[in-house]
Amino acid sequence: MRISAIEAFSAFFRSVARDVQKQFWSLLPEILNVLPILKSQQSSDNLSKILVALIDLADTAPVMFKPLFPQVVEFGISIVQDKDLSDTARQNALELLVTFADNAPNMCKKEPTYARDMVTQCLSLMTDIGADDDDAEEWNESDDVSITQCQVTCHRTN
Repeated sequence: MRISAIEAFSAFFRSVARDVQKQFWSLLPEILNVLPILKSQQSSDNLSKILVALIDLADTAPVMFKPLFPQVVEFGISIVQDKDLSDTARQNALELLVTFADNAPNMCKKEPTYARDMVTQCLSLMTDIGADDDDAEEWNESDDVSITQCQVTCHRTN
């Protein structure tokens, strides 16, 4: 029920005039309070749905997140780091944080941990190897000539 309400709020929020949107900014903390509950329940699908609704809100009115931005960044990063959650939920958390960079770059610049954490987590996600990653299995089983040559060269110099 909460998820449907948040999705409906996001759709409604996008449909009203910008000057009217400000009247609803005070609802954001209540919406965000749902996230830790879903994360603790490891409810990746529902967490992902809420994150998509938040992406729409951040795309429409990123400034409404300004008072809570440090907490949003911290929580978003914690989702990206949580390998027990689905890849979709983790990627949606990253997309939410990237949406702020696109739509409110000054807000991101003022948050001291934003750039460092985003770079770190983007690189981490890029190097994640999934259990069903056939390419990783093939790579692990291959005899890479360049690695072997490096090991021989390093051994000779020691």
